[in-house]
Amino acid sequence: MSIVSLDRPARDCAPRLADLDRERASYRVEVPERFNAVLDIVEAWASEDPDALAVLSLNAVGDVVAEQSAADLARASRQAARALVDLGVGKGDHVLVMLPRIPEWYAALFGAMRIGAIPIPSPNLLTSKDLAYRFEQTGATAAITDEAGTLKVDEAVPGLATRLCVGGAPDGWLSFEERCGSAGDGET
Repeated sequence: MSIVSLDRPARDCAPRLADLDRERASYRVEVPERFNAVLDIVEAWASEDPDALAVLSLNAVGDVVAEQSAADLARASRQAARALVDLGVGKGDHVLVMLPRIPEWYAALFGAMRIGAIPIPSPNLLTSKDLAYRFEQTGATAAITDEAGTLKVDEAVPGLATRLCVGGAPDGWLSFEERCGSAGDGET
């Protein structure tokens, strides 16, 4: 059963906005002194309804390959954040994330955001030339990618110090799963 009616309103339906000037005059935005989307949204959701389904990961044919609850997202972001901090990534640092839409993609993005780092979500189709440009323009200090992406990143930025690979760890790369799995569930 849907809570929201999918029926269109009748033509004689009263408009929701009757007086734009009055609405504009009374509109106020309350901006908190400090805001972190992961802490203020993901963690709040996880504490209110930890078992709520948050993300479904699908394969190319549309089959569900992974389900993540609100608590799973919060935990994964804490673990990725701890791993990034342990590797020297901090507030204001740029982190390139080039992954397919797998559960680790959310962990990497939310983990970076949690610590105040700036994630650079990047499509898998980027070439090493595209990556070199992004690293040059942002000064990114870290990359999180899969095995196919490691070759492109290595070609684009041979001396990059912080390199995490999902699904394995070629020479010179750290395993995302090992770093995040061993990061524990501590606060970051």
